[in-house]
Amino acid sequence: MEIFIRNLATDVEEQDLRAVFEPFGTVESVTFVTDSSSGRRMGFGFVNMPVRDEAISAINALDGVEVKGRPLEFHASRTRFERRRRGNRRAQPRPDVDRREGERRRSGLTPHPSENPPADEPES
Repeated sequence: MEIFIRNLATDVEEQDLRAVFEPFGTVESVTFVTDSSSGRRMGFGFVNMPVRDEAISAINALDGVEVKGRPLEFHASRTRFERRRRGNRRAQPRPDVDRREGERRRSGLTPHPSENPPADEPES
């Protein structure tokens, strides 16, 4: 299971994260995200633990633990498929709404029927 880690100090090394996570189980890899133009670390990264139960116990136990002076925040990372939006928003049908009527209501030219209820009709 890949664990997303936020709020990493720039001087945190792979050995530091391994030392924090290995008491909970096997750490397969540690990856830091860097800026492509400057090469500087962005302050987040990933730890890959092959056993899901060990990764979940590490997330629960270590959330907020300080490493090199910064409290870490952990989340289970999602695959690209899970992050992707469901469907194309433009291809979805629009609701049946007369947009011009809505604009008139907002501008105050034509009040909405609920704003001006009909007057009581006189009894005959």
